Amino acid sequence: MRIDVPESSYSQGNVTYTRPGYVIECQKDLTKINYGFYESVVIMVQTAKDGNWPVSNIHLITQAEAHAIEKSYLSKGMDPLEAPEFADYFKRIWEWTLTGLRVPEGLDPVKSEKRKGEDGYIRHVFETDVAEAALRLNAGETWKDIGDSCNRVLYDRWFSTGEGRVVTKWNDFDGLPEETADIPYPHEGHYAHWHLNTNPGKDGISGHYDVAVKRRGYWHYGVVGGCLNVTADYERLYAYSHDGFRQAVRGSVPEIKTQGHFLDVYANSFRKYPGSRNPEKVLDDACRDMKEK
Repeated sequence: MRIDVPESSYSQGNVTYTRPGYVIECQKDLTKINYGFYESVVIMVQTAKDGNWPVSNIHLITQAEAHAIEKSYLSKGMDPLEAPEFADYFKRIWEWTLTGLRVPEGLDPVKSEKRKGEDGYIRHVFETDVAEAALRLNAGETWKDIGDSCNRVLYDRWFSTGEGRVVTKWNDFDGLPEETADIPYPHEGHYAHWHLNTNPGKDGISGHYDVAVKRRGYWHYGVVGGCLNVTADYERLYAYSHDGFRQAVRGSVPEIKTQGHFLDVYANSFRKYPGSRNPEKVLDDACRDMKEK
């Protein structure tokens, strides 16, 4: 199955993030394995070795890529709930993605901020370079060795608590909800619900308070059929009886370009300064580094 991920951008203050479009190939059906995120990647590495195909091709889809599938159906006037790519969700298989949310360092995880009358929380959005992790696992390292080094924080932003509310507005850059609302079924024109773990535990691998973004089905009592459910409420270490993944072969994925002030010179400054995810702080760190040189 081919996924055309269109170019997307996201502006936060005076900083704009842009990711050029790209293409990936992935399987339509999910593989149910009942393992946590980390163990799933280990299994994928072994599968690649047994099948004699490049470990560097290993990739699980991101939430942004999954959202690109949803948008491709919407653009044709079709219902994403009828997409064959999501049929396994309604067979009670949950999909791991490479996307996660993280409590920013030094921030009280349970401190909420009310916006537009809705409680929510500031979280880092990150994606895992699983191809790099797979190469290192194949070379004999363990996830304990890898730790947090393959996670790429994009930025931080506010997220609604969700609590099963309907997603009314999406962020096309990260594929995650921007706004939610309490709308009774059948909430026509909307097809997904959102959940957020407001007080996650510490991830034993990354060393941060992380939750995975997962995808699954959402059922309404007394109603035939269901909706999509995008959740950021489960930790990556733990396995559940419904867990699965969608094997993908990732093509040439472009780097995210960051523009604003002098940040375009330091397109990778969020990676270079892992403790400085705030754009203004990153700028200060980048300028200091320039002066020292």
